[in-house]
Amino acid sequence: MACVCSAAPVAEISIICLIHILRFNFVVPTKRKETAAISLMGVNYVRALVEKNNSIFQKVDLENDIGNDAYIEFIKDCQATGCCVAAQVKSGESYVSQDGSTFQLKADKDHFEYWASHSLPVCGIVFDPKTETAGWCDISEFLNMNPHVISQGPYQITISRDRVLNAQTYHDFTEHFLSYRKTYQSDQRFGEALERFAHRENLRICQDALRSLFSFHRQRFSTWFYLINSLRHFRGHPLLRSIVVHLCHIPSHGDIFWHKGNIIETDVSEAVLAFMKQALGKEEVIALLESIDVENGFSRGSIGQCVHSIIDVATRRTELLSSIALDPNIDEQIRFWAVHLLIFETQRISKEDAVATIRRYLSAFPQGEFRDALETAASDIQEHGWIGYY
Repeated sequence: MACVCSAAPVAEISIICLIHILRFNFVVPTKRKETAAISLMGVNYVRALVEKNNSIFQKVDLENDIGNDAYIEFIKDCQATGCCVAAQVKSGESYVSQDGSTFQLKADKDHFEYWASHSLPVCGIVFDPKTETAGWCDISEFLNMNPHVISQGPYQITISRDRVLNAQTYHDFTEHFLSYRKTYQSDQRFGEALERFAHRENLRICQDALRSLFSFHRQRFSTWFYLINSLRHFRGHPLLRSIVVHLCHIPSHGDIFWHKGNIIETDVSEAVLAFMKQALGKEEVIALLESIDVENGFSRGSIGQCVHSIIDVATRRTELLSSIALDPNIDEQIRFWAVHLLIFETQRISKEDAVATIRRYLSAFPQGEFRDALETAASDIQEHGWIGYY
């Protein structure tokens, strides 16, 4: 597979793109729209700079009062570094001193407390739309050196105009945060990430911990052991799809952003894969199937493709999928995904077995919502001998 410089980040980007929080509909004043537009200018500036340097910029679309605007994962010499930072991006003239000599990263106590306990290094970036320039600071470093400001304030970090962020200084920006790798790969940080990931009710902390586990601790078997065993407990959770996308890096598939040798050491990958084959049970497979989005199903670059790659390694996959597909107590949409994968599995043996799978399902649920779709699938298999998903 091609190295990260030439591959498209399909699966990685889908982590954030496919997770949403319910929003209330309301009329937004014009002033609010203008503020949002200015804010987006800063985000777009940083995104363009990061992506131009072959690194990964992932905007956070989870709406909350306190959180990150994005994650930045650094790529160096066409190789993943395993170093990810959380980014807080501020944009507007209000974040520039009156004489224009400094940037001012303004926040509040809640933000400072959140950043101080973050599972990842945190950087602050201020964009001045008037001059189209940006400055950056290391928030984590600032708070470690000035712990008193977390409780006492002032809740503002001054950034010198000398610490500009642009194409010429991006290398220094990268090298600064790459120095965090050893610190954040420590056993202590690993334990902290596991502890925070367990706080499922706190979405932002749980999400940050998941990023930390994948970025700094993916060379540990125990990270994957923990994620696989926690899968069933994230049914209905906004981060279920993120977990699935991370897990699919173990079996991998043709449209994943990174090849196995680039992100996970071979001995770790092989050990986790062996465990995954045996550990996937009915509850885990149901959770996986629940994460599939109806609009994209098993199409290329979708969560469904990630799900398929994981379930496909399960030693008991046929037994598990049959049990789910024919269980009347399970949601029909999940049963439909299960029978889809059963068809894919049985058509490997023969078209007769695939058609028999469909007939068995339709006999069990003659009035099912997906009857017409399955009848069409049976006809296609009889005519062509095979149906493809990708």
